[in-house]
Amino acid sequence: MQNSEKVEKLVYEVVKDINKMAVQNLNTERIGDIPLQERLDSLAMVNLVVSLEETIKQEFGISISLVGSDTEDSSPFKTIGSLVHYICSQLEKKKRS
Repeated sequence: MQNSEKVEKLVYEVVKDINKMAVQNLNTERIGDIPLQERLDSLAMVNLVVSLEETIKQEFGISISLVGSDTEDSSPFKTIGSLVHYICSQLEKKKRS
């Protein structure tokens, strides 16, 4: 399985878990343009970030931060697709360093 496919699967699994706690559920069909920022409240967004960072650490053995100075210009949380792309790019940067 390619990294991007594995990351996408992990993101959808985490979103599915977050849906159990969220007020407004996200459609968990595998569509990369599902808007995250518009659909998740702040608590659900924090849970998403923490859960994803922990899951990525467990699955890849690499710690990444999904929030920080390199996300200020363009949020990776616009859609699921942009989040998957951002996670993959962060994993590649960590592997190269």
